[in-house]
Amino acid sequence: MTSCTVVFTLVHLIVITAKWIDTYNGGESVGHRDPNGVRIAGSSVGQLETHKGRLFASNNYFMDSSSGMVAEFQAGLWGQVLRKDGPNAPWTVDLELGAYHIRCETLTSVTFKTNGTGHALIPPVTLLVAATFGAPDVPVDRLGISVFVRNDTTDMWTRRVIFSAPRPKNPEDMSIRAILGHTDSISGISMIFITLGVHGIISGVYNSLAQQIEWKQKPESPQVDERSLAIAVANNKLYFSGGMKIFRRIDGENPSYTLAHDASDLASFGTHSSFGGLRGLSPIVDPGRRGRGESILFSVQALAGNPADGCIYRIDLNPVTGDVTKRTQEMCLSGKGSPLGKYLGGAPVFYAFAAYNGMVGFYPLSRNKKDSVHMFGLQAYTDGRHGLPIWAGRGNLSGLYRGGLFCVRKMRGSFNAPRYTCKEVAGPSTFKNPPKVAVVTYIRSPFKSEEGTLYVGGHDINPMFGIWSDSHAWISKGHIKGDVLPPLGVRPQLVLPSVRSSHGMWGLFGWSSDPWFDAATRLEWTNGRGLDRNGAAPTLCTWTGASTGCYMPVFSAAAFCKNNKYLVQAGRYPGERWRLPSISELRSFVRACPNTSYHHNCGELNCNINSVDPCESNSTAVSQKNQLCDGCSTFQGPDDGCYWSLRTAGRCSMYVSSTIASDNPGRVWALNQQNGKVLSVSIFEPLDIRCVRGHFAYE
Repeated sequence: MTSCTVVFTLVHLIVITAKWIDTYNGGESVGHRDPNGVRIAGSSVGQLETHKGRLFASNNYFMDSSSGMVAEFQAGLWGQVLRKDGPNAPWTVDLELGAYHIRCETLTSVTFKTNGTGHALIPPVTLLVAATFGAPDVPVDRLGISVFVRNDTTDMWTRRVIFSAPRPKNPEDMSIRAILGHTDSISGISMIFITLGVHGIISGVYNSLAQQIEWKQKPESPQVDERSLAIAVANNKLYFSGGMKIFRRIDGENPSYTLAHDASDLASFGTHSSFGGLRGLSPIVDPGRRGRGESILFSVQALAGNPADGCIYRIDLNPVTGDVTKRTQEMCLSGKGSPLGKYLGGAPVFYAFAAYNGMVGFYPLSRNKKDSVHMFGLQAYTDGRHGLPIWAGRGNLSGLYRGGLFCVRKMRGSFNAPRYTCKEVAGPSTFKNPPKVAVVTYIRSPFKSEEGTLYVGGHDINPMFGIWSDSHAWISKGHIKGDVLPPLGVRPQLVLPSVRSSHGMWGLFGWSSDPWFDAATRLEWTNGRGLDRNGAAPTLCTWTGASTGCYMPVFSAAAFCKNNKYLVQAGRYPGERWRLPSISELRSFVRACPNTSYHHNCGELNCNINSVDPCESNSTAVSQKNQLCDGCSTFQGPDDGCYWSLRTAGRCSMYVSSTIASDNPGRVWALNQQNGKVLSVSIFEPLDIRCVRGHFAYE
């Protein structure tokens, strides 16, 4: 185990002090086993939960090569629930979820004060509940939801399939991300609620005769656009998110749901199930009602390029009706001037992913009960050229910040504006530290001798980079106590490189004020993107109106070109919609590389056994066998080394096309302008974008 001696401030009256101690590190040894000899590793810790004086953690194996989905099926590891019995006790495997359950998606302790008929339970019954999708005992054409409930007398778990549906193309449509207890305000019955991906929400009650949870046979809410990621209770009313919408339950014997708030205007370029939509729904003191009501905080996780992506919003509620009265943007994580950018020494934050499982609250902080502080974890994709320790990503150009970042929201009184600061667990991190990458979960210690101790854990799996997260799961703890404000201790301010550009002010942002028309192909192109040719980050992406740049995962690029209202409408084809180019259209952009330029060999020769142009073939296997697609020597092109026209602006790097690989729908074709190489990339990989319009007509 390791320790660091860095002081972290939450607020003036609450301080995380002195030492962060790693209590669990999935990679501390090869073949690590718990005290009972059970193998234990893990790619990420999804949730921490306290239950009857013990601490539990969900340990996941997605993108871990030791998992049963990758290693030998029977010998591989599946999702686990870990248990810690005391401050100095080791982490022990309490539950192995078994085959097909690669991760425990949610873990919550729920208390029932009544049974399903409304009779009081004395004493109340408290159960630890875990849930995930991938039940092995449903037909192969269906996907099931498994719920595990712990028996605290026997220390054993029972599993039950509570719901199944036709197997979706995207398994995340059945993802289980939230469990919460709620007392129906009309009947007074204690209930449990679980999200069911896109299928809405299902409920259950406690059956005192059977001594188990009795689940409804079908969801009680309508389906939603994207998987539900959060449930919250505010003003004794239950809310849950689905995509960019928030729904409210109308309690009663025959409950119904109504749309409480539609935030679709914050996702003009769409959402994706991997990111979700609205995350981290958390009740807070309503700042406008003198502490006599509750509002809800949440984070927006749409597609990169949306101005609201990575921002924290608050909706204020009518405490009687539950209606939303106001929506306020409190803070955004992207950009140099954000609280996160300031902590990173002024480095640009291209996108941030925040509030995985909600925002933990610490209040009241003083005699004033309106004072409060909330903490949430995050990950950040940032610039790595200035010495910041990054992980995954694109070499040393950009990547995920290596440390465990978190932010704190402090509210002093009812009417003052909240103040946000961002810090990191045991930081500042270095390249020598294991990649924490993300703070996903956090909870106060249940142990009496650790009063004021906070446990945090996480690591986020990133299939978009194609990098395994073998044994990167981690849990640390730090102490919270009253103290004076110590030095804040942020990362040193970075010295950003000067921008070299021959394109004037617009070249600074990588975009010309006018589209570029290619007379040879009759195509009109947006002239550049959100970073300049040196990779310098912009302060404003001029054609999106966003502060996050124009650099995004492939799967969002097509919608970005099609729906972006900031793109220039004047030009050769006024009024025609922009689109993401095909790989053939991108190749027509190449100059002085005859191997892949559409104007030369690759567009004219029949190079493979099927007489199909290898650079136009939709088969990754065929193209990888053709050396023509490898392009030319790196940085030997006509425009300062780049293989494009001298009239072109933008960063010389890899650009994505709309052409999908026929043998792998998870990959598309891309063009590297540094060497003219044509290659396939994952749809989750963030690449540069150049939009096009017109009708391709090679002359």
